Amino acid sequence: MLLIKGREVFFLLKIKEEYFLSLSFRLKREIKIFYERKGLNMILKVSQIDKGFNNASFEILENDKSVGAIRIHGEPNSENSFIKGIFDNNKFSLNYVNRKYNEKEISNPYIIINNNRAGTVYNPVNSNNIFNKTTHQKLTLDDSMYDCYNVGFGKEGVKKIIFYDDKQIALVEYDTLIHNELFNFNIYVEDSAAALITILFIIHSYTTSYFSYEDINFDKVKKVHSITLNKDIKIKYDPEFKEKIINEKTNS
Repeated sequence: MLLIKGREVFFLLKIKEEYFLSLSFRLKREIKIFYERKGLNMILKVSQIDKGFNNASFEILENDKSVGAIRIHGEPNSENSFIKGIFDNNKFSLNYVNRKYNEKEISNPYIIINNNRAGTVYNPVNSNNIFNKTTHQKLTLDDSMYDCYNVGFGKEGVKKIIFYDDKQIALVEYDTLIHNELFNFNIYVEDSAAALITILFIIHSYTTSYFSYEDINFDKVKKVHSITLNKDIKIKYDPEFKEKIINEKTNS
C-alpha cells in the first residue's frame, strides 16, 4: 500500500515502490484512478429534502442509506451561492467566481475545493447556441477535465451524460414533473470517484438553472421538459449504459 497526496492506493499487480515513485505525476494518477474504479459500480439518488429562502438541502442515498449531504446558501438578487457537501466521508465546496472572467467563453463559473484538490466547473459558451448555455458543462479537478451534456427527450425526461476524455462514466436521470420544487436525481455511475464528479455537476446545474431565492411552495408542480435537437449531442446518449451499470452491480 502506497500513499499519493495522503490517499491510499492498493495494487493488484506487483509494482516495486521505488519504480512507482519514479513515475510521472500523471501516470501515478492514472494508475490510482484505475484501481479506485475497478468493479465499483454505484447507483445513487440525490434527493432534495427542503428549500427555504436563500437555501436548499439535499441528501445523497445509496440503497436508501444516507452516504452524504449537500447544503446551498444563496444571496438575494445575486448569482452568488456557496455550496458545502460531503459524500462518502469526502468533503467538498463550491464558490461562485466573484471576479472578472471572459463572458464570451464561460458562464456560471464556480471554484471547487475537495480536500487538498482544487478545480472549476462552468458552462462553456457556444456562439452557435447562445440561447441555451446550460446544456454543456465542463469540470476540471487536478489535471483532469470532465464534460457533462444534457439531452432532453421531452416528456420522457432529461438525461445528463458525463464523460472523462471520450469515455462515458455516468448517467443522471430526473423527473419531468417537479413537485413542491423538490428535485430528485438518479445516478448510474462506474465508481465512487466518478460519483463525486457527477454530484458536483448536478449541484452546479441545479444552482445555476433551478435554484431560486424564494420559500417553498407546497402546492406547486413544475414541468421540466426539453427536447434536444442537436444531433451531435443526441448521439452521445447510450441507452445501454444504464442497464450495464445495473447488471454489473447485480452480478458483482
